[in-house]
Amino acid sequence: MKADHPYPRLSNSFRYIFAMTLLLPALCSLAQTGYITAGRLQVYYKKQGSGAPIVFLHAGYQDVGMWDNQFAYFSPHHTVIAFDLPGHGNTKGVDSTLLVQDVLRICLDSLHIPQASFVGLSLGTVCATDFALA
Repeated sequence: MKADHPYPRLSNSFRYIFAMTLLLPALCSLAQTGYITAGRLQVYYKKQGSGAPIVFLHAGYQDVGMWDNQFAYFSPHHTVIAFDLPGHGNTKGVDSTLLVQDVLRICLDSLHIPQASFVGLSLGTVCATDFALA
């Protein structure tokens, strides 16, 4: 029996997971990254793709990296944005005079994003709710 695939004994699901594990770092490297000044903070962000914007806000003790799979999935059809919230990841500085909704508004304005959908996990959900209610 001749094998048509270099890994004939692996299931299709495993092949997909294996391929995504190899491709994910390359896909995520296409993202634009940088810092936005918000008060005395330098807020780190990652942005990728084009289309209707989706903002991802991470959980506590996490950073933008927790959304790498979502960036790979959504960026072909959406502008995907993630920020390291104050006190997390690569965001630098301390500014106790700004509320989180102020930080998010400054960041979105700096990226020329007037409207977006939000996805949050734990702390990120609280921040998205505060922003929506402000």
